[in-house]
Formats: sequence, structure tokens, C-alpha cells
Amino acid sequence: MSNVGERILGFAREKSHLRDMTADALLTSPLRDLIDSVEMIKLLLFVESEFAITVEDDEIGPDTFGTLAAITEFVRRKTGL
Repeated sequence: MSNVGERILGFAREKSHLRDMTADALLTSPLRDLIDSVEMIKLLLFVESEFAITVEDDEIGPDTFGTLAAITEFVRRKTGL
């Protein structure tokens, strides 16, 4: 896992109730949400501040914020890291 991924996964594990969260776990689904909306906002704010990017409203969706791995790829595309 890249440094970007490690930083995101570390934050998610530290700030959520799921200490065993994996990068590929679906964060939200119709059947069950692994993290709630408040945790998702905290994760979004972390990503913006940690990587000095702005996440536009139209960039938020299951393809970019559905898993921690997807968030990592999104950040890597936005930053070139």
C-alpha cells in the first residue's frame, strides 16, 4: 500500500469504530454502513487538509469514496503522488 493509502487507512482506523477496517471494505452500502455520515465527513475533511486538495461535490460518490482504496486512488490522481 502506498504512503497515501497508509495515511488514509491509519486515519480511518483511528477515527472510526472499526479498528480492523481494510482498504477494500465498502464504507457504505444499502445493507450496512461501516462508517456513519459524521465519520465520512471527518474522512473527507482529513483528505482535503492532509493532501491540500479540494473535493468538489460532484467528485463524491461510490467510485471515489466507496472504499479506502478508491479514496487513495482519487487522492493520487488529484495530487500526482
